[in-house]
Amino acid sequence: MSIARRHHFVPRFYLKGFLDVTASQKVNVLDVENGTWFTTSTVNVAVEIDFNRVDLDGHPIDELENELSQFEAKVAPALDRVIENMAYPNSEDLNCLLNLVGLLFVRNPGQRAAQKEARRQADDLILHFLASEQGLFERHMALAKESGNIKDIPVSFLDFKRAVESGIYVVERNLDEQHEIEFEVIDEILPTLGQRDWSILIPQDENTKFITCDHPVVITPKHPPARPVGLGTKQTTLIFPLSPRLLLYGVLENPLKEVVHIDPPRVATFNTRILHHARRQVYSSENSIWIQHDGRTGRWVHESQRASR
Repeated sequence: MSIARRHHFVPRFYLKGFLDVTASQKVNVLDVENGTWFTTSTVNVAVEIDFNRVDLDGHPIDELENELSQFEAKVAPALDRVIENMAYPNSEDLNCLLNLVGLLFVRNPGQRAAQKEARRQADDLILHFLASEQGLFERHMALAKESGNIKDIPVSFLDFKRAVESGIYVVERNLDEQHEIEFEVIDEILPTLGQRDWSILIPQDENTKFITCDHPVVITPKHPPARPVGLGTKQTTLIFPLSPRLLLYGVLENPLKEVVHIDPPRVATFNTRILHHARRQVYSSENSIWIQHDGRTGRWVHESQRASR
């Protein structure tokens, strides 16, 4: 039996809500790097080879992918109900949506790359620390040997020092460790998501639609200037588009009503945030997006550059 290696870090059940009903089950895609449009199946977007691969002995390499499919089977009906009802979700469905928010916030290529870079810098500091003194190096190697982490000291102190100082080394970590860290972070942030007050935003004008992207959980300060923010940062808004007609909006203070109808400029404001937060691609149910540009609200479309894939 073949094993799927193309793993979606944004689930297809979520992306299907942004399909273009006029384009044979395809989604309109804006490449934010070059500004070009094309249409394609959701099979081809928000996907990365072996993103969920498992390399643990005794475990199938697609074990995590299969487990995530079971998670999606629980969340998809909750999302469908909210979209169909165009109403505030019940507590069970809201909990499903917040679990999806947590998953997409933590498990995406951009976040994973940032975590890897942070760990690389930490590893670099540790290696330079060990290379600073022979006695220090030998004590830690002996401790590693005693604990069973290594069988023998694989390199002399001088060779180790030369490698560290010249930068000719690679610290290898398996993907399973990355998965473990990511799911630990998800468990830690879910209570913080639960502390926010949530609303469903609906465009007043049926001709203005929300977009989404390959990094669709967006947190921004309520007031300038822009600054680094986290899920628990006060005076921030978290937005997550559910469909072209629904957006989940969460705050830690001064909540809105459960359901709020918003005018086109507000839709454009949220779409602009989503556009700026995209890593590589924006997804739209139409061949245009309703945004703010140069202080004006309007549609951005490059009809001449659209193609089919």
